[in-house]
Amino acid sequence: MKRTINKVDTMMNGYSGSSDEEAASDSPKTVVHTVWNQSIPINQMSLPKLTRLRQLLSLRHIQDSTFAKYNVRATANGDGLIFPRYTDRVERVGVRQLKPSGLKIFRLTENRNQPGIIEETIPDSSTYVGFFGYHLVKSVDVETVLLFNEADALSVHQAAGKVALAVHDQYGPFQNQLLSLLTELIHVIIWPPPEKYNRGKLLAKSLTSTNCHLISPASCKNMRAADALALPGKGRQLITGVIKACERVEEKSLSTFDKLKELTKEYYYGYGSVSGICKWSRFSALNNYLKGFRLGELTLIGGGSACGKKTFLAEYALDICCQNVPTLWCCLELPVGRLTATLVEQDAFFEENTNQRSFDYWYEEISRLPMYFAKFDKVGFTKLKDIVEVIDRLAASKEVQHIVIDDVTALQEWTLAKNGYDLNLIFSDLRRLAQNRNCHITGSMLLSKFQNSKENNNADTLQQNAINMQAMKEADNVLVICTKKLAQDITDVEHENFLQIWKTRRGGDLVLSNYIEMNFNRMTKCYTLTVGDRALPEGTWRLCILPLVLVVVISIVVNQLYVPLPDRFAEREKMQVIETVARVLYMYPGKWLELFSTKWQLCWTRLVLNSLAWLCSYAYRSTEPQNVHIHTIMLDDVAARVYIPDKVDTDAAIVYIHGGGFVLLNVDSYDLITRHLAKLTNMITVSIEYRLAPEHKFPAAIDDCERAIVYFLRHAHKLYSINSDKVVLVGDSAGGNLAAVVTQRLRNKRIRPVLKVSCLSIY
Repeated sequence: MKRTINKVDTMMNGYSGSSDEEAASDSPKTVVHTVWNQSIPINQMSLPKLTRLRQLLSLRHIQDSTFAKYNVRATANGDGLIFPRYTDRVERVGVRQLKPSGLKIFRLTENRNQPGIIEETIPDSSTYVGFFGYHLVKSVDVETVLLFNEADALSVHQAAGKVALAVHDQYGPFQNQLLSLLTELIHVIIWPPPEKYNRGKLLAKSLTSTNCHLISPASCKNMRAADALALPGKGRQLITGVIKACERVEEKSLSTFDKLKELTKEYYYGYGSVSGICKWSRFSALNNYLKGFRLGELTLIGGGSACGKKTFLAEYALDICCQNVPTLWCCLELPVGRLTATLVEQDAFFEENTNQRSFDYWYEEISRLPMYFAKFDKVGFTKLKDIVEVIDRLAASKEVQHIVIDDVTALQEWTLAKNGYDLNLIFSDLRRLAQNRNCHITGSMLLSKFQNSKENNNADTLQQNAINMQAMKEADNVLVICTKKLAQDITDVEHENFLQIWKTRRGGDLVLSNYIEMNFNRMTKCYTLTVGDRALPEGTWRLCILPLVLVVVISIVVNQLYVPLPDRFAEREKMQVIETVARVLYMYPGKWLELFSTKWQLCWTRLVLNSLAWLCSYAYRSTEPQNVHIHTIMLDDVAARVYIPDKVDTDAAIVYIHGGGFVLLNVDSYDLITRHLAKLTNMITVSIEYRLAPEHKFPAAIDDCERAIVYFLRHAHKLYSINSDKVVLVGDSAGGNLAAVVTQRLRNKRIRPVLKVSCLSIY
C-alpha cells in the first residue's frame, strides 16, 4: 500500500501534539523538521516490529552501522522507519548532522490478519527533496552508484563500500534539480530494478555530459541489489562483480578516438572500406585512382555522343561481375539482346587463343555469372521508383551489390526536369538509393567539357554546364571519355579516346588531361587503358632552369667554404656555422683589401666584428630581462663602462680588460660578455676602453690600463662603496696579457691597495 500524506495527515498520525489548525498552517519544511526531531533511534523500537519491517523491506542483512551511517531512524510511535533525503553534503556544509530536506516513511499497517507496509512521503512526490544518502558524497569519490530503492542503496554500500544514492522514482521526466546534482559527480553507475530498466536508460540519457554507466538486467541476472546481498556467501562478490560489469552509456551520434581507431586506420593505410569489396582486373589502372569498388557510392561514366561509353560501361560492369559481385542491369534504352551479345564477345575475346570455342560454350560460361537484367519497355517513362521495386523483388531471393543504368537521362524524372534543382534531385536520389540499399550504382550519361559561357552563350551550352555541375556535386566518382581527332580534315574520322577522372570522393588523384589512353579493339569490343607520361605545360622547362642553376651554385660555394674542424670540438655544428660566416664576412674580404691597403683591411675587419658583436648584444638585450644599469665614467682620463646590477650583494668588484689582438674590438664589442658577467655575479663590473694599435704605439694600452686600475683602487670606495681590497682583475686574449703586465707593474711599484685576484685567459 502506498500513499502520499500532507501536513495534516502527518500530525494526526502522532508525529506532533499540536492541533489540526496549527498543523495546517505549517510549511512542508517545518513538518519535515518536526517529524525528524520527534524520531527515535531504531534500536529503541520493539524488536518484533523492527524484525517485521526488515523482512518486508528486504533489510534483513543490513547492519545497524549501515543504518546509522545513512541516518535511518524510527517514527515517534515506533511503528515505522524514516529514510531521510538530502540536497547538500556534510563535506560542503561542514556540520556533522544535516537537516533532511524530505522524508520517506514506511509504516506497518494495523491490520493483523493482513500485515503490510504503508509508504508515505513528506512533502509530496511532486516536490524535489534530494537523494537518500547524498549527505555522504565527497569530492574525492570516484564512483557513485545510483539506485531506485533505499534497500538497494544500503545493500550496495554495505557490500561494495561505495557511496550509494537512492533517487525518488517518479512518473514523467526527471526534475532539473535532480539532474544538476548528478552532473557534479565524477562517475555515476545506475543500477535500476529489472522492471524499471527503461527508467534507468532514460536517466542515463539525461546525463550524457557525465561519465555515466548503466547495469542491464542481464548483467545483474535480473536481481536487485538487496536480493543479491541475501544470497548466502555470494552476496558481496556478486554485487562487486555486477558493478564492474556496467556498460558505458554514450550518445549514438557521438564518437571518441577509441571507437574510431579501426575506421581511421582504414583511411590512413587505404584498405578496408576505402579499398572496397574488390578491385578492377581488366582496368587495373583505375585502382591507382579510384582505390577500389566501394558500396554505397554513385559512379557516372560520361562522354560525348558515339564515344563508346556504353561499350566501356559493359566491360566495366563485366570486370566487376567476374569477381562475384552480383550485378543488376537496368536497360532503359539499350536492347537487352544487344547488351548480352556485347558481353559474350568481351568475355570470349579477353584472353588470347580462346576465340576458337563455340558461342554456346561462351554463353554458358557467362551465364554462370551473378548478373541479372531488368527490361523496361517504355523508354523515357521509367521512374526511379520502378527500379527500386525491381531491386526489392530481387533482394528477396538474391543480393544485389552493383546496379548498372545504361542511360540515366532515360529516366522519366530527367525528362520532366525543368532546372538545375530538378537535376540535382535526380542525382541525390540515386546516391541516396546506393547508400540505403548498400550497393554501388553506375550509370552512363552525356557529359562533355565545360564550355565558356561568354564565348558560347546559348541554351545548349548553359544546359550542358548545369548538367556537369550537378553531376560533379552529387556523384562520388565521375569518369569522362574525351575524344581527340588525329587530323584536321573533316572527312577523317580517326580519333583517340582518353579517360579523364573528374572526381573521386574517396580515391586518389584526379586526371583532367589526356593522360589515360583508351585503346579500343573493334574485333573483341574490349578496351585497354594505357597510362602515359604526364606532359609538362609549355614553358615549364624555363621555370626549372633557375632552381637548377641555384642548386649547382650553392653546392659549389658550400664545397669551397667547408673547412673541417679539429676532433673533439665542442658544439661542432654551431661553431662550424660561426667559423664559416666569419671567414666569409671579414677574412676573405680582408685578404682582398690587403692587396690595396693594410689600413682598409683593418677598418673592414673592425667594422664587421664590431657589427656582429653589437647584433649579438642587441639580440640578448631583446630576449632576456635586463637587471643591470650602465653608465660611462673617466678613470684618470681613461674611458670605462660600469655595469651595476639591481641587487648587489657584495662589496667586491670586477675590472675587465677586453681582448682583440691589441688592434681590434672595444668595450661595445664586449658588451654582451661584461653585461652577462655582472648579472651572474651580482658584482659591479668595470670594462676599460684602452687605446688600440697601430694608431697608438706600445705601451699606450698598458699605460691606460695601469692608470685606470690604480685610480679605481684608490677611489672605488668613494665612487661605489666598494672595498678596495676586494677588486678582481679579469682579462681575456690580449686583455689577459695586459692584465698580467699591469699586475707585475703594480707589484714592482708596491702600489696600495693591491688586487685581490687576477684571472687571465691568454690564447
